[in-house]
Amino acid sequence: MAQSKQITELKTIPFMGGQNSYNEPSLLKFGTYSKIMNMRQMHPGFKQRPGMIKQHSTADGTNSVKTMFQFSKGKRTEKHFYAQMSDDDVLEATTAPPGVTTGAFGSEVFSGSANSIPASWSVINDKLVFSNGVDQHQICAGTDDYVTKFLTYSSAATLPAMPTIGTDYTDQVNDASTSTYASIGALGTNATDCILICSQIQPNRIKLTFNASVNTNAVVATVSYWNGSWTGVSGQSDGTIAVAGKTCGQTGYITWTQPTDAYPAYMYGVNGFWLKITFSAALTATVSVTSATYGSGFTSIQDVWDGVFQDSIEAQFYHSSVYYSYGSSSISIGGMTSSDYVYFNTIDPIVAAYIDVGSAPNTTASTTINAFQYLNSAGTWTTIGTFVDGTAGLSQSGFVTFARTAGIKPTKFNQLNYDAYWYRFTVDKTLSADVNIGIQVIPYFDVSNYGIGLANATWKNRMAYVFDQDPSYLYLSATDNPQILSGQDSAIYQMGDGRANKIVAMKKFYNELLCVQEERGEEGGCITLLQGSTPANLGKIALSNYYGGMNSQSLVVVDGLPFGQSEERVTMAFILSKRGIIYTDGKTVRHVPNFNTVKNYFDPSNSSCIRSGYESSMFIKYDSAYNVLKIGLVTGTATACNTWLIYDLQDLSFSEDNYGYDIGCMTEVDAGSGSIGTVQLGGGIGDGFVYVLNSGTDDVDLAIDSYVTHELNAYGSVIHNNEIIYRAKSQTVGDMTITPYIDGVVQTPQARTLSLTAQNSGQTSRRHRIGFNQVGDHISMKIEHNKTGESFYLLDFGYLCEEYSQQ
Repeated sequence: MAQSKQITELKTIPFMGGQNSYNEPSLLKFGTYSKIMNMRQMHPGFKQRPGMIKQHSTADGTNSVKTMFQFSKGKRTEKHFYAQMSDDDVLEATTAPPGVTTGAFGSEVFSGSANSIPASWSVINDKLVFSNGVDQHQICAGTDDYVTKFLTYSSAATLPAMPTIGTDYTDQVNDASTSTYASIGALGTNATDCILICSQIQPNRIKLTFNASVNTNAVVATVSYWNGSWTGVSGQSDGTIAVAGKTCGQTGYITWTQPTDAYPAYMYGVNGFWLKITFSAALTATVSVTSATYGSGFTSIQDVWDGVFQDSIEAQFYHSSVYYSYGSSSISIGGMTSSDYVYFNTIDPIVAAYIDVGSAPNTTASTTINAFQYLNSAGTWTTIGTFVDGTAGLSQSGFVTFARTAGIKPTKFNQLNYDAYWYRFTVDKTLSADVNIGIQVIPYFDVSNYGIGLANATWKNRMAYVFDQDPSYLYLSATDNPQILSGQDSAIYQMGDGRANKIVAMKKFYNELLCVQEERGEEGGCITLLQGSTPANLGKIALSNYYGGMNSQSLVVVDGLPFGQSEERVTMAFILSKRGIIYTDGKTVRHVPNFNTVKNYFDPSNSSCIRSGYESSMFIKYDSAYNVLKIGLVTGTATACNTWLIYDLQDLSFSEDNYGYDIGCMTEVDAGSGSIGTVQLGGGIGDGFVYVLNSGTDDVDLAIDSYVTHELNAYGSVIHNNEIIYRAKSQTVGDMTITPYIDGVVQTPQARTLSLTAQNSGQTSRRHRIGFNQVGDHISMKIEHNKTGESFYLLDFGYLCEEYSQQ
């Protein structure tokens, strides 16, 4: 006679917890979920995730979105939303999310080289930095940024390379007051009159804001930039023209095509990117500028000199067929003739030499420096080109300036056993007898020597760059200047344990910089913390010499995180590794709790394992709306993301998503409109769309298939599922389907469709208690909803199950 033993009572427990997709369903404990799809934990309860809508109506071809980023400024109200596409272009959204554009997503702002990687994006001092792995690091000032210098130059004399006269109005045009201003009236009276504007980035626009006094004269403005000489911009369009032919007649932008050959120049004590605006005739006398800003598109970073003069290494004076050696600060050249030479060398190539004649300048009348040369790599002295002698033949201290030299390389000279950049000059007359000079120089640097840009991050008011020439090294910029990489306040520092594994991702973490290197070979990767505040006290802590990351999208830092059931808020970094999903608190590195429930996706023996060679297509992101991590994986034989894990950071458990339109990247941005402050966005795969996530009840026009699958087991015993209770939140329309399985085989005739509408008006939940007659050693119960325009919210469940035994 058969007897039964009751396993469960018919009392409900809330839906909560996560799935286990790793172990065989028949081995899971009674009530464990083998799958939770498209649901969010409400602690307790399971709620169907929101849907998504298209952010624009016209697809960008069949492109996939690689990364997205919102560039938001702090000093000014200015935001830009960008999408990096699989054709390597960067597009800027026409409409700020969650607003929707009728037409294309936006316009192209950067055309990248082929085969770009998922980009790193950072913001420093209201400037955007972008690194895509195939081009030089790009920097962008956006639409409006504060100028570094704003001066007027008014003189009949030609503007010198190192001007000493001019009126500085920088403070007046950078403050917020309309009562302070720059007086530019009557500029243009002399042909050489001009406005001089300096910025940290080479601009492609200037905005001039005028008070009531504007120009009414017939005047045309011409903008020039410095590339070794003043060069007129191309594509200039003057938006300050109110009446035809009259510039500076209204507030507006002067725009032009972004130059690609601009160099920084040193003027008025500042090294930066200078513009010169000249006028064809005199402006009205009362014209004044209350505000001046500049903007730029994406432009390659340069290694800009920090403005601190360098001493030459040493000098030699060739006099009467004899070489005399000196230090750079005191070189005795009294009696130098036209057949003598002053030689000096430098660490870097230069664009100017400052010659200090001290208290005993040359007194020989009409003397000039008549030749200036450099030593090329073949050992031949080569004329440096046009130069300007600001020393008036060494009769006064001043600069000798010239353009950058082509093909100059460090070389040895005169039996010295080290390489350096060598220069020499001559004079046309014999100098007075007691001349003694010192030489300092203005260097320039070629950022292409470091290679192309792989990754970037902002840290302690500095930019941290990674270049492909030495991909395990960080290049730290000077404070608040992202383009100074060779000054005293900059640094180069190797991360990791000495292996050359490239740094793929970096984030600020507490007060430090967390660097993740790619995993290669048996030894894997590295995770390192960089500490310190100045180049002199940098140090590193290796958190792991085994785990690493996949790409720039494989690291996310979450601040103020309610991690687990603790009420304490913490900061954690989460990393998508080839070896799993890991996290660190800055002390240790380990797999996230309950990782073992989804490790089938990281098990090489499992057919659903992540696919090698597609690491650049995977991502991990944080969704603050539900306090979850979203992890996109390329699994099995797929070539793009096809598995999306959801990790709940309160319950520390996993579920999955499955999107009607596949998502290959995600981001979270400030909303540009509406009452919701934060917007989650997804980048489509192969369909040319950006999607607004957590929006609506459907995936655009497709139903969301949301379900949970319960596994009912009794350690191999045969069980009888007699009766079930399910409660769900009531809704105006809709139903759910209950499908039983016995040992993995669907029992279609016994599937039930249960209404979700309230039995009585005003009721907030719908309860179903029904009899079932399922018998087997392993029973699965799938509770599913899959209809457009409807929601689904599971509250709790109960099973009345008995274990059968034989006598």
